[in-house]
Amino acid sequence: MLSAAKEQAKKAGLDIVLDESYAPSTTDFGPVVNKIISSNADAFLGGGHYSDGATLARQMYDQKANMKWVSILVAPATTNLPSWGLPPWA
Repeated sequence: MLSAAKEQAKKAGLDIVLDESYAPSTTDFGPVVNKIISSNADAFLGGGHYSDGATLARQMYDQKANMKWVSILVAPATTNLPSWGLPPWA
């Protein structure tokens, strides 16, 4: 999904100024938010599980990231997607 989003962004003429990952056990996104702010980006596209996204969004707000556009995609907290009629994870 990340590679497709990056490809679409480039096709749209957008510059990718930060590509950052974090450990699954992360609860303090302060260092990541600092990098986001320092990048001077206008937009943010991120993803993770609900608790990650909610924590990241709260910390971006608290640290006044002041993005023009923010989208945080939420992955389902299950790997049992075939039971939903969706293809299994690779």
